[in-house]
Amino acid sequence: MAGRFLEIYTNCYGKFGLAAAIAHAPTIGISHLEVALRKHEGTLVVPAEVILTDRSSRAQVDAARTALEQAGITPSSCGGGADVRTTEGLEALKRRIDIAAQMGARWFTGSTGQADDKRELYEGTLEIADYAQSKGILICLETHPPLITNADVALATLKDLQHPNIKVNWDTGNVYYYNEGLDGEEQLQKIAPHIGHVHFKDSRKGFKEWYFPALGKGTIDLGRCLAIMREAGFNGPFSIEIEGIAGEGEQTLEQRQENVRLSVEHLRHLGIEDLD
Repeated sequence: MAGRFLEIYTNCYGKFGLAAAIAHAPTIGISHLEVALRKHEGTLVVPAEVILTDRSSRAQVDAARTALEQAGITPSSCGGGADVRTTEGLEALKRRIDIAAQMGARWFTGSTGQADDKRELYEGTLEIADYAQSKGILICLETHPPLITNADVALATLKDLQHPNIKVNWDTGNVYYYNEGLDGEEQLQKIAPHIGHVHFKDSRKGFKEWYFPALGKGTIDLGRCLAIMREAGFNGPFSIEIEGIAGEGEQTLEQRQENVRLSVEHLRHLGIEDLD
């Protein structure tokens, strides 16, 4: 699977889950998905029962893969981190990687936990990187504290870990959510050579502001982000991630579908398909 291409993260469909993503993606010309393997709580709610999780049976995973194949969709990436400081977290994350391998995914995105001292996460992160490498899957660490808070922190983490199967999943919205006063595009230029996977997320660049609308409805210069990745020779997935807006209320399936459609349309207007 070579070349830059566009995915939809199944979390964009909220409580409607994987089935809604499989049904909708082909209608807007998308043939790749990033499949969520962990429930999401908070402003964005994705219940475990509408997705695959580390507790899903092999039969459930096979059924999902069959549905994807019948729709002409490739599950190129999977996502869902865990706290690698615990045996439970390590086993859950390995099981998610097993599912990703069973589905034929080549990229895995997620965090490996929260800790006051990020070095507490190193041993488990390296173990997961080895495990994923044995399955032919690249680990792409999310733009989350403490390992990948911003470009400088990410570069230091990668230097410490020195593992060939660890890269960054750069999230264009999270860099503003977790940092105050940074220029996201400057940050992207710093880290671009180390990126394995991209989450295209829009926002108003607010620190700790949960405002992640359809792409093009915020203020992030996604066209510039696209250009930076082109210049860096990036060769991997661009995944659309829409996490919603705090206080906007429950969205219907039709509203979620329209937000995804608008996001795809925005990226095509910016020239995303010229990169394929």
